[in-house]
Amino acid sequence: MKEFKIKKIIILLLLTFISILGIKNVVAEATAPSSLKMKYRNYNPPISFPQTFHIKETTSGKYVYCATYAKKMPVTSITYNRVGTYTDPGINYILEQGYNAKNDKDYFVAQTAFWIYLMDTKRMNYSNSVNTFKSKISSSSNTYATRIKNLVKKAKSMNKTNQNNPTIKLSNGSVAFSLSKDGKYYLSNNITVNSSEKNYKISLVKAPNGTTYTKNGNNIIVKIPTSSVNNIKKTFSIKVNNTKTIFKSYKYKPSNSSYQVMSATYPITKNASASKSMSIVVDKITISKQDVTSKAELPGAKLEILNSNSTVVDSWTSTKTPHEISLNPGTYTLKETIAPTGYDLSTEAIKFTVTNKGVANKVVMYNTPSKKEIKKTTISKQDITTKEEIAGATLELKDSTGNIIETWTSTTTPHVITDLKPGTYTLIETQAPVGYELSTEKVTFEVDEEGDTTPVVMYNTPKKKVIPQVIISKQDSSTKQQIEGATLEIIDASGEVVETFVTETTSHVMTTLEPGTYTLVEKEAPEGYELTNEKVTFEVKEDSEENVNVIMYNNKEKEEVPETTQEEVAVPSTASFGSIITKAFGGIILIIGSVLITKNLKKKNGI
Repeated sequence: MKEFKIKKIIILLLLTFISILGIKNVVAEATAPSSLKMKYRNYNPPISFPQTFHIKETTSGKYVYCATYAKKMPVTSITYNRVGTYTDPGINYILEQGYNAKNDKDYFVAQTAFWIYLMDTKRMNYSNSVNTFKSKISSSSNTYATRIKNLVKKAKSMNKTNQNNPTIKLSNGSVAFSLSKDGKYYLSNNITVNSSEKNYKISLVKAPNGTTYTKNGNNIIVKIPTSSVNNIKKTFSIKVNNTKTIFKSYKYKPSNSSYQVMSATYPITKNASASKSMSIVVDKITISKQDVTSKAELPGAKLEILNSNSTVVDSWTSTKTPHEISLNPGTYTLKETIAPTGYDLSTEAIKFTVTNKGVANKVVMYNTPSKKEIKKTTISKQDITTKEEIAGATLELKDSTGNIIETWTSTTTPHVITDLKPGTYTLIETQAPVGYELSTEKVTFEVDEEGDTTPVVMYNTPKKKVIPQVIISKQDSSTKQQIEGATLEIIDASGEVVETFVTETTSHVMTTLEPGTYTLVEKEAPEGYELTNEKVTFEVKEDSEENVNVIMYNNKEKEEVPETTQEEVAVPSTASFGSIITKAFGGIILIIGSVLITKNLKKKNGI
């Protein structure tokens, strides 16, 4: 019996847990409660209304909107039950704007527009008060009158409500990779995103280290460093997802029909996602330059690889370790252009094939030692501070008559020229390495009759890095004083948001923006100010020492003055016997007053 009770308790706990999970799923799909408690309060609106205007809200403080004018105000003792959703696009549009109301003035705009729309479309009985108000604002240029008219006009133009779920998908077909021109990355073909929403997120799942992507419109190119790819197949995926908020408006009827029918709007967030799997693998290609006898690696040989079109796709100087390279699929040829010191030039042309199926290719080229001693001249291009070799400088070597003997681009190892004839030579730089000043030095050296010379060194001085400051100031348009509390965004030329910040009492200073054109926009106005639609464009120039000053202004909010100061008197929602008595009593008072005034006049005039 005891064991049975324990089992019963466990089953009840499991059922409770499952029911809780079920409730969570329901909440995620429809957040509108099945019943509400309502209340109201008086409000003096920015435009006078024919009757006393009331703000209606739930007991938790959420704005709700009256759908039946001239009935009793909602009170907390009455329960409002959800009876269905609105399908009319215009109603849904107005109530969605009402859901976003930030204050009582916004509420007034949405509520009066709702009444006018319902009355005009015959979804609510004709109301003399609503019609009087409609006539009053019809020719008014007041800010709130204009907002109400525009809201009604827009609602009437709506022919459907966009409550479809979001969709997103990636283009069909497999993803293929090819080597970039500089040989540093593998680039995918275009992967196109088709999304129902403008904004979506992109992520790479289990991608090789350093993998990134570039985005051009809705096309994505995946970028993988060659150093992260080997002859072992790597499979990963790209994932995209978007989010859409759908607003649904619901009708709530009171438990007592003499009270107003109310409307409330609730948002539902929907998500959509798609992914595409891809894989990459490359052949491991190793190029070895060896002594034909000892099979030892030979440094100093100049080698190049040509594709099937005889175009050079890679060139380098051999070192004491084999050269590794990544290539697109195809047939290639290895050639030697300059032999290592002390060896004969190899005339062999070695062909090999790349499949990118994970095949390991080791290509070996041999050299035979030379029978004569080869003289060499070593030319070094160095950083003036660190004395390290600098790659990327374009150098020219001229003889004493000004003829160019050789032109080359420096690498991380000194350049070697063999068998220079005796004479005077001059070394000049025609293009500086990236990040360095162009050297105007002319290095002159001699090659003696034996072909010997001392090592030649040319130095470069690093450029001074210039980082311009971008100073962003948010100011009052009248006083030009700095304003705090504005939320601003900086957008680059591609439309990407590079920074979001909130202004303070001092200017916002940035030193991290790359050269280019940017746009400053305001997403949220400071308290007491109108949101500005101004877009301020500015440019950060490369190597400029001048600071970039950006100023955006805000106008203060205008205080709306009611069109009349007349004290409003609440008019009963429907005609009643009490109101008839009140009018009759007022008429009797006027008649008695007239009789007394007439008697007094007769006495004074002796009539």
